[in-house]
Amino acid sequence: MVSTVQLTTVVEDGTSVTVTLVTFLQSGTSRSMNFCGDQRALFPVDQFVNASFTTAPPCASVVQIVIG
Repeated sequence: MVSTVQLTTVVEDGTSVTVTLVTFLQSGTSRSMNFCGDQRALFPVDQFVNASFTTAPPCASVVQIVIG
């Protein structure tokens, strides 16, 4: 379940990169992920989301999102 979604900027090797910080809740624990770019529309708060992605510093690239 998506708990919070926040657009922010991180610095990687002296370059600013826009990322979407998403916090997921599952079984009472939380996990946060940085997704490249403005992905806020893909992660509705208080919805169950299954996200497929590839990772590379400083952020993950969305491959597929399934809401429900």
